[in-house]
Amino acid sequence: MPSVLSIPAKTFRLLRERGVRGVLARAGGWLWHTNKNVVFRKSPDAANPVPTFDDICFRLAEPEDCAWIAARMPHLGDKAERLTAEQFDAGGLTVLGVPADDPDTLAFTVWATPNDAGLGFLGGAADEGDLSFRRAWVPPACRRRGFAYKGMIYGAHAAAARGAATIWSFVHADNVASISMHEKLGYERFGRLDLLTRLGRRWARVRRDDRPGQVRTRIPWDFKL
Repeated sequence: MPSVLSIPAKTFRLLRERGVRGVLARAGGWLWHTNKNVVFRKSPDAANPVPTFDDICFRLAEPEDCAWIAARMPHLGDKAERLTAEQFDAGGLTVLGVPADDPDTLAFTVWATPNDAGLGFLGGAADEGDLSFRRAWVPPACRRRGFAYKGMIYGAHAAAARGAATIWSFVHADNVASISMHEKLGYERFGRLDLLTRLGRRWARVRRDDRPGQVRTRIPWDFKL
């Protein structure tokens, strides 16, 4: 749980922003909550040609793109530039997509990283050099145009070119659209990775589709997938 000293300040801020219901919902989450995620994997083919599309252009981002990206991700607030800078870690890559007729608009982005903490809970199924797709995002004005689908195709090619034998993706179990997209893209369901909160303690629970049982691992309170 949050430290005892931080609870009053956080509670007051939450009460001011979301009211009594928000405070009660957060307290319930501290006591008993399950964050359910479907785990997908795919072996990309580096021999495939670089995909191109008529309506959107993709490229790999460079560190100097951080400010440009952050300015176009208002949903991240004041964390945007810090989170974007984190994506340029060793071995990772960030895909950018812009509409062919509007190169100043960010239409798609996804981060592929070998340092995803979630990979460590998969019982050795993830190998060194594998990449995990994180933070896939399409702004509201650009949705329902197939940009995420096309961006994930480009991202898989870029991951294969980087030498990744397998790419992984953790999708929230309630995100029906993303689950459907991964299935259409040929991803295989590996299983489930759920983050459990039980009376102030937290575990990661893995259930594989190819074998019975589950594995639980204690995780710190501030762990995020």
